[in-house]
Amino acid sequence: MPPSKRQKATLAERRTIVAANLKAGVNYRTIATGTGVSVGTICRDVKIILQEWREARVDQVDDWIELQVARLDELISAVWKEAMRGEVQAIDRVVKLMETQGRLLKFDEPAPQQHTVTTMNADEFARLRNQAQAKAKAEQKQVVSAWQPSQRPTK
Repeated sequence: MPPSKRQKATLAERRTIVAANLKAGVNYRTIATGTGVSVGTICRDVKIILQEWREARVDQVDDWIELQVARLDELISAVWKEAMRGEVQAIDRVVKLMETQGRLLKFDEPAPQQHTVTTMNADEFARLRNQAQAKAKAEQKQVVSAWQPSQRPTK
C-alpha cells in the first residue's frame, strides 16, 4: 500500500532533519537517536538525500555549462568576420574559444572503451592456440611458395 500524505510529510520532514545534521557532520547513530528511527533507516535516508543532491548539482552544472557555451558563441560571433578575412589574431582567438567550448562539452575526452573478457578452460585454450599456430604455419608456407628464386635481389 502506498504511503499516505501524512506518512510522506513525516518522511520529508525527517529527511530534512537528516540532511541538516548530515551537513553539520553529525554521525548516523546520533541522527538516528535524535529522530527516533534505526541507523539502517538513516542510512537509507542518507543514500536518497545524496542522490538528490547529486541530481540537483548535475542540473546546476548543466545550466552553467549551457550559459558558458552561449557566451562563447557570442564571443566567436564577435570575431568571426575578422577571422574569415584572415586576421591571424582573430583566427587564434576563435580557435581558443572553440577549444574552450570543446572542453566544456567534453569533446576532448577519449571515448569510453568497452572490453569483453571471455573465460575458457585449458582444453579450449589449447585448441584455439593450436588453430592459430596451424593458420600461421599455413600462411608462412604460402608466402614462401609464392616467392620465386628469380626474384632474389641482386647485389
